[in-house]
Amino acid sequence: MLQKLNECVGCPLFTLGQGFSNPVGTPRHGVAIIGEALGAREAVMGEPFVGEAGYQLGRILKPLGMTKKDFLVWNCCACQPPGNRTPTEAEVTHCDVYFQRHTKDPRIQAFLAVGDTAMHKLIGRHGVERNRGYVFESFVGDCPRYVVPTYHPAFLLHGMQHLTWVVQRDLQRAIQVAKDGWHPPPVEYILHPSLDDIKWFLEGCRGKEWLAADIETPMSSGIDEDEYGSIVESDILR
Repeated sequence: MLQKLNECVGCPLFTLGQGFSNPVGTPRHGVAIIGEALGAREAVMGEPFVGEAGYQLGRILKPLGMTKKDFLVWNCCACQPPGNRTPTEAEVTHCDVYFQRHTKDPRIQAFLAVGDTAMHKLIGRHGVERNRGYVFESFVGDCPRYVVPTYHPAFLLHGMQHLTWVVQRDLQRAIQVAKDGWHPPPVEYILHPSLDDIKWFLEGCRGKEWLAADIETPMSSGIDEDEYGSIVESDILR
């Protein structure tokens, strides 16, 4: 088990957190894989992603012909919080002194943020489900870098193995943008109904006091609407 460094003094986890780790691997593909914090096995061995999540990460990488050694691999939090809980924002911030030091490597052009904690650390957003699939630009290590959010390998262990291909695809995207940069595709807006149809509808509403709307949902087909006598009424802003 590695001992904490002097910079850890003053962190809430200086006495409460277990173990310590430095990053491992080399960013051969220009990508760093960033997770949350050490688990119990990682805390003992002083290395990130060597427990169950590390085993799952290996299963993700193997079909792609890669191993953990092909990436700089680390966590937002360099030790294990008590009870294996999620590190607080203050604890992650205190670890920033190590994070900035090790991520200044000019070979790192993109980060694969695995899990919500890493994503929030790198781009300030929460919610992997609604943010994955996108490429973000962020200043990491005092340099503009690309960030690709994805699911944490530990998440896949809880009945989500079918999402393994999603993480593989996100990793491939991170490798691609690290090599070629990111050029967002042009956005084409399609308005349906058309603008003319909307104008026609609004003209028809002008001067009317009430508007009746029948809103259908996937569940409404099995509902007998005659059973509901009340009508929801709404004023139309004119």
